[in-house]
Amino acid sequence: MNNSNQLADIRFYPQRRQPKGTVIIIVAIMLAVLLGCAALAVDIGYLYVARAELQRTADSSALAGAQALSRGSVT
Repeated sequence: MNNSNQLADIRFYPQRRQPKGTVIIIVAIMLAVLLGCAALAVDIGYLYVARAELQRTADSSALAGAQALSRGSVT
């Protein structure tokens, strides 16, 4: 009787056979992916700020040039 009960237990409740340390590897990989996404978000934000600053500089230059032309001080 004991053998049949043990077989039933093995069949219906299989043991988990994950090696120790699997979870830490998965966490390390996911942490690297998350850190990469955060770095990408920071870089994209910096690009938008730099683009806005360049546009502001170009607009200021165009305005200064137009004002200089209207005063006739351009040679």
